[in-house]
Amino acid sequence: MKKILFLIIGSLLLGSCGNSSNQNESSNEVAQAEVQDSSLVYIYYFHGEKRCKTCNAIEEVVSNFYQNNYAQNEKVLFKVFTIGQEQSKALEEKFEVSWSSLVISKGDNFTNITDEAFANAVNNPDTLTTLVESEILKRL
Repeated sequence: MKKILFLIIGSLLLGSCGNSSNQNESSNEVAQAEVQDSSLVYIYYFHGEKRCKTCNAIEEVVSNFYQNNYAQNEKVLFKVFTIGQEQSKALEEKFEVSWSSLVISKGDNFTNITDEAFANAVNNPDTLTTLVESEILKRL
């Protein structure tokens, strides 16, 4: 029963975080797409224009973690994109992104940890940062 309830709530959250037609400009700086350097580890966060509390928490947790642990490491980059923008279309296709997503990538080796991000960003941010760090270290 708990699993079903969790799935229903998760589906509702993901649905509310999808790309919307709201034309309000995001306050986040949108990174420019670039040819992915296969020697670097990328942390990509894709989000819709309309964002829920959890979407904002994912970006905040991962951004703080990156700034505190990897900002000085030239081998790790953190990029944030608004879904549907021209500069992220190729990456959206590569990672099969259609709504808020957190992807850790190095070359063709990538993992989508969106489900874990949504499950932990608000109430268990340390669990999320541990997972992000684990995925980075696997690729360094």
